[in-house]
Amino acid sequence: MLNLEIKIKIDNLAEIAEILSAFFVEELFQTDTYFVTKKGRLKLRQTKGKEPYIIRYYRKDIPGEKYSNYVFYPIGDFTAFMEVFQDILTAELMIIKKRSLYLIDNARVHLDQVDSLGSFLEIEVLIENETQRRNAQAFLQRILKLVNLSDVKGIDCGYRELKMKSKKGD
Repeated sequence: MLNLEIKIKIDNLAEIAEILSAFFVEELFQTDTYFVTKKGRLKLRQTKGKEPYIIRYYRKDIPGEKYSNYVFYPIGDFTAFMEVFQDILTAELMIIKKRSLYLIDNARVHLDQVDSLGSFLEIEVLIENETQRRNAQAFLQRILKLVNLSDVKGIDCGYRELKMKSKKGD
């Protein structure tokens, strides 16, 4: 699967939540465990009250908008999964967050409160066909304009990399 995404550090989470309130879906409490990989990224996502899954994805660390190729792998039996993979996968770090999910057409908009990192707006525009690919950047910009962030550049990495940078600074 493919999406166009942007992540922006914000300090006005409540204001943006109010603007997006008509698109609100649910609040999620998530723990992402990142694993060491030779190529791309691999994380285990555990969401309170939902089935866990693995996400394998490839994304460049560049400022602003970026494309991400990803695949979800649901984990039906978490205990069996851990028994098989605990000695194979090397956990790198964990990210714990409270996520408010909003849906606007083919875009997932997240307001994330990430432990030790702060608050972020993340927009993921799902691309399933050529028309969506052609319109993805303009659609993402319309959402940024809606939340009054059209002139703000996104960060150049994900939460994993931000946490790794913050650990080096400790």
